[in-house]
Amino acid sequence: MVRTAEFGVGETRKLMDNRRSSSIEALAGKVDPGAMAAKMGNTIDESRTLQKTYLPRRSRWSGWSTRPGRSGAGD
Repeated sequence: MVRTAEFGVGETRKLMDNRRSSSIEALAGKVDPGAMAAKMGNTIDESRTLQKTYLPRRSRWSGWSTRPGRSGAGD
């Protein structure tokens, strides 16, 4: 009820969507993998499965933070 009241009935995002976006932002910001794992409460720094889930290799993210005028993935 709170979610619907705050974001509307069309809101479909899930926690995993936020975790993926946050992970990509952290990666663009060059966060230490161990620190990211501690915050996420998992072993993403050691687990290939978690890396593939939360840090997908997609061409649209390649070089994102190095494009002219950009300082990170969220720009």
